Amino acid sequence: MKLLWKLFCSMVLITALACDVGGYVLIDTQFRASLEREVSALYEENDLLRYALAQELAFNPLYSREELAKAAGGISITTGQGRTVSFRLSDEDGETLGGSGQLAVEAVPLTAALPRGQRGWVMDALEDGRVYLHAASPLALEDGVLYLENCREISSLFQDRSEQYRSFFTLVLVLTGAVGALSLAVTAMLLRPLSRLSAATRQM
Repeated sequence: MKLLWKLFCSMVLITALACDVGGYVLIDTQFRASLEREVSALYEENDLLRYALAQELAFNPLYSREELAKAAGGISITTGQGRTVSFRLSDEDGETLGGSGQLAVEAVPLTAALPRGQRGWVMDALEDGRVYLHAASPLALEDGVLYLENCREISSLFQDRSEQYRSFFTLVLVLTGAVGALSLAVTAMLLRPLSRLSAATRQM
């Protein structure tokens, strides 16, 4: 392979690799930051629901699961975006005892995996392509443990990331083509004196 093509391919390859790695890191970092914000909002909603339940039962601290389920039916929380927070009260077997609205995810996969007395969250992907963050926190009662569950849909985060990847891939192709054309012209210009020198040497 001639030196011209070696220099051309090297410049194009270095440019493409640098852009690919930098773009992937940037998009992935932005996605992770957005996911962390969603998890924080999920926990804040769960804490708010616990506080609302505690206020409903403020005059009866030794409540039972029936009383808690009844109190949950009177709770309605709306976010600043106008979205009503749906939640569910379930027992250790995953049976729903009360709540407000419908959750698209099942209880058992998360509640069964929680360490005793601790809350947690998982990411659930449904068959229709929707993705949810699902949180649960335990409520210790006289007659056992209930779990307070809520979820947030984050399908838009994955859709935005896919669109960013597609846009970035198109940009990399255009940039690589432009760099290739420019590097080909610059390399040819730089190597022209060497070609003349080589021809003169052969003549001598």
